[in-house]
Amino acid sequence: MKKNKEVTVTKEQLAVLDAAAMYFNMVNCDTIFDVTYGDNHHGGYKEEKVAKMYKGGFAATWSMLDGYHRNRLATAILGEYYKEAIDSYTED
Repeated sequence: MKKNKEVTVTKEQLAVLDAAAMYFNMVNCDTIFDVTYGDNHHGGYKEEKVAKMYKGGFAATWSMLDGYHRNRLATAILGEYYKEAIDSYTED
C-alpha cells in the first residue's frame, strides 16, 4: 500500500466538508431531492432516489448525480451552511 503524501487542508476546504455534513444532517432527503432535481417527477423516481439518499447519505447522493445536479446540490449546501461553517474556523 502506498503512503499518502502529506496534504495541507485549508479552513475553506474544511468548511465545505462541514457544510455538506450539516446540510445532510439538518435537511430532510425529500427537500434535498427537490432542491437537486426539481419537484416535477412522476412515478416512483423520487421515492427510489430518496430511499437511496436515506440509506447512503451524502456519498450515495453525490455519486448518483451528473455535473448539472451536483452543481445544484453544491449551490444549495454552500448557500445554506458555508458561512456558518467558515465562521467556526475564523472565530477566536
